[in-house]
Amino acid sequence: IFNESINRQTVIDEYTALADLNHPNIVKFVNNGTLPNGQFYTLMEYLEGNDLQEYTTGDLKLPMQLVYQVAKEILGALVCLQNHKPNPIIHRDIKPSNVVWDKQERFVLIDFNVATNLDTDKNFVGTQPYLAPDLIQDKNVNWDNSADTFSLGITLYELICQAYPWSGLRMPRVGVSPVALQSFQPQISDTFSSFILKAIACNKADRFTSAQSMLDELLSIGEGNL
Repeated sequence: IFNESINRQTVIDEYTALADLNHPNIVKFVNNGTLPNGQFYTLMEYLEGNDLQEYTTGDLKLPMQLVYQVAKEILGALVCLQNHKPNPIIHRDIKPSNVVWDKQERFVLIDFNVATNLDTDKNFVGTQPYLAPDLIQDKNVNWDNSADTFSLGITLYELICQAYPWSGLRMPRVGVSPVALQSFQPQISDTFSSFILKAIACNKADRFTSAQSMLDELLSIGEGNL
């Protein structure tokens, strides 16, 4: 249910763009409508399970093979979004709490409240600790496909290390290197570590520019080289 202050047509447009998506790792949008009090709502499939936030701190921790599954499945979802016609869809708020482990079988991307398929939409939305800093320009964000892969990279880092990549900071910073993953997870392979660091590079020229390129590299690493 959306707050009355939300532009109704904007929500309808976004729902229309998302309703035709059919991917096992994207929450399915079923219907929309208006409540008697005038509030707009969307109806989505029911997911049985918790989000991944609880695996970024504390005693619960995903094994590396499951982190690989998160990466593979959510990248598959992003490939679907980025190949959407006529315009790619950018989620703009990928983070652990927006990925649900449904029945402990599949990982599903949720919460498309700030997603957009408009290349003119430069609104400053999302969650800043997961936002690529080089895309920020004044009070706007120059959204592109690398924004979602960057956010996913931080999500994967947090699942592996149970720590934020930039120690002592609350957001990424250009010119400041993230803490090496081996500091938290000594057993991680150099190849997989380099993959994560490439995803969260603060210079667009150094990171993955699309979900497909990131997925291709992940598959070339393979589940046996983590």
